[in-house]
Amino acid sequence: MSEMSKFNYECQELAENNAFVNTNELVALVKKQFSDRPAFIVSYAVERTLEHAVQIDMDMEALV
Repeated sequence: MSEMSKFNYECQELAENNAFVNTNELVALVKKQFSDRPAFIVSYAVERTLEHAVQIDMDMEALV
């Protein structure tokens, strides 16, 4: 698996494991998880994780 795939999977996993927390809490969790990486990576991780969270919300709404 490529490094980018691993990164994306890590973001997706964060979104899935925290599907029921609010956006501010999710952002804080992402920042904590990626705190040892450069700021631009943290910023991108927040963006990707929030995108995954939106997709999860839409998928869950489709089930109802």
